Parts: sequence; C-alpha cells; structure tokens
Amino acid sequence: MGSAVLAGILAVVSTPRFAGARVPPVDALPWPTSARAGIEAPLALLYVQSRCSHCSRAAVIFDSVFALSNTRAIIATNDDSTEADAYRGKLGLRLPITIDSGARLIHALGTRAVPTLVLFHADGSRQLVVGFTDDAPFRAILEEFVR
Repeated sequence: MGSAVLAGILAVVSTPRFAGARVPPVDALPWPTSARAGIEAPLALLYVQSRCSHCSRAAVIFDSVFALSNTRAIIATNDDSTEADAYRGKLGLRLPITIDSGARLIHALGTRAVPTLVLFHADGSRQLVVGFTDDAPFRAILEEFVR
C-alpha cells in the first residue's frame, strides 16, 4: 500500500508508515455526538453519500467485513437522516450510519471526495483511502485491517 492509483480514483496514503496523510488522530476529530461514545483506535471509518454509486459498493463491502467483526467501524455521511435511513435500508446495511451535519468530519479528514476510508490503527498510525475502483483491493485492505 502507500501508492496512489489516481486514474481509477483510488489513493492510499498512510502515516506514520508512509508520509503524506494529514489525518488527525482519532480522538482529535470533530465526531458527531451520535458517534462519540467509544471513539478509540483501532477504528474503521467509511464516509459516503447516498447518491454515489461507488460509495454504495464500498459501503456494502465495508458492512460485510465489519458487521460481524469485533473491530469498531463507522459509516458516516452528510446526507440528512431520512436519506441515510433509506440508503441503509436499500443496501441492507447492518452497521448504523452516523450523520455528519455541516460536513465537519469529512473536512477535518482533509478531503471532500467520497467514498473516503480512514483506518485508525492501534499503534496510532492512520491510513487514508480516497475513492473506490475495484471490490477486491478494497476488501483486501479492510480484511488486513481486521486481522
């Protein structure tokens, strides 16, 4: 990992293992009130929007990996709660969706692109994956994190 494949809109950047990401530590982010309880690493965060087809594919994979895992995982969006509930139902997601009113969380991550995946490792390092191109590499990143 640590490489960027921008032609397909998949960029992976990690810290401190790989330089470049400016993602704040997990406890320094402006988490919505509904997500604040139990915020600590390891934690996986997927930021999506309901009208994004790539987000939908990423969310289904994310949910399949983390819904039955012991690793804390959050799906977040700046959609309103009605859109988020409909999106969750349409995709059959088991994980709840956290509403990021005002998009403070996504801005603090240093990106506005969706889907955005951030993996907060137990050792304090952060891994940022922006975009989505193919199911297999995305699933591999998530499964490696869960191990």
